[in-house]
Amino acid sequence: MVVGRPDPERLSRRLQAAGLALVTALLLALSGADPSLDRASAATLEPCPKPPPAKRFEGEGTLVLSGGVKKVFRRHGIRQKLISPANSFTGRPTYPVKNAGLAGKKSTVSLAGGFRLSGRDDRAVRVSAMRLVVRAGGAPSISARVEGKKMRLFRLAGARVSRNLKSGVLNLRGASAKLTRKASRSFRKRLGLNRVRRLSAGRTWGRLVVFAARNNKVENPEAETPVEPPFLERPPGSSDITSAGISWRVRESFIRYVAVGAGTS
Repeated sequence: MVVGRPDPERLSRRLQAAGLALVTALLLALSGADPSLDRASAATLEPCPKPPPAKRFEGEGTLVLSGGVKKVFRRHGIRQKLISPANSFTGRPTYPVKNAGLAGKKSTVSLAGGFRLSGRDDRAVRVSAMRLVVRAGGAPSISARVEGKKMRLFRLAGARVSRNLKSGVLNLRGASAKLTRKASRSFRKRLGLNRVRRLSAGRTWGRLVVFAARNNKVENPEAETPVEPPFLERPPGSSDITSAGISWRVRESFIRYVAVGAGTS
């Protein structure tokens, strides 16, 4: 069976119509629109979500358990698990700085994360929202939430504190974290260690180091001011464009290629 050669003019019109349909479908696909929707319907654009605000302070605090506390944990099967974003990447329990407030009479540093102590018979205690408090003329301390109840957790003895209010830097070193009466009572009761003297009030829990510094790169944590592009002078002899159009058609060489009969028989 022999098929006659198609009319070149008629074939050209068909190819042009098919080409326009293909371009329209590609444009709709690239724009994310559904081709089945009516042309009068407009796409609903939602604003981009705001990025999280930049941290105003950076730094970290480390709290390493004393040898006596580690010995109690081994003897009574107590395990310490850090609460994210706290981590032990460096081999020491590390708590990132969440926020800070530096002033002459009172400075505070909030630490993110926390730790959970679990023992035998499903006994456990959770400590979170630790906060360093440094007062002028007074001993620094750590407050926290123990099972959701806010209390002073440690009294810091022998701490060496340096503060630079102008540059926004606080550095606390060599602090011996000693259990307060409330913290000791809560820990021993919840872990079933009422007779363990090493966890009594005034005993050393561990060594604490805290460093916090203001992020001077952040001037406005909500947003950054965009840089205005340079102004370009209008070239001489230029004309205003109020409307424009694009002409599209199938190449003549492609029409001749199809018209000679290749692939039509």
